[in-house]
Amino acid sequence: MKKGAFTLSIEDIQAIPKLITLYFVVFVILIGVLMFYSRDIDAKKSESQTLFMRLLYSKNCAAYNDGLRTYPGIIDLGKFTEENLNKCYAVKDTLVGLNFILKDFTGNIVKEAKLSDISVDLCDIPTKNFDCVKLDPVYVLYFNEGIKKGGIVSSTVILKHE
Repeated sequence: MKKGAFTLSIEDIQAIPKLITLYFVVFVILIGVLMFYSRDIDAKKSESQTLFMRLLYSKNCAAYNDGLRTYPGIIDLGKFTEENLNKCYAVKDTLVGLNFILKDFTGNIVKEAKLSDISVDLCDIPTKNFDCVKLDPVYVLYFNEGIKKGGIVSSTVILKHE
């Protein structure tokens, strides 16, 4: 037997603990990735957030438009009506209801728009007919008679069951 063959087999034996460590690290990473992808995602909250963001970012909804461009996150009070929002969302006869409340920083209600036949007060009552998702308030700017002011939009999305 040659001296090089003996050295190679010792290197193979010395590599076994390193391979075991490598397999263990790969296994732990794989388990971590699988746990991340297999967790439950609340589709109701994601859908509700998407509907709310349409209010702030779409020129067809309540986003301010000066004729040249649309300013996302700035609400035009002229567009913040039930009639305009009904055109924007087209939720009539669907399984979605929306309620938006715009308040100034002192807490006074500036304007409210509802697109639902279900009262938001019923959201506190557990029922199997619909789910209510109350989103976190969002700070926004709004135009009132040509003056830009700051405020908070609270929203509740009502998802009806079939």
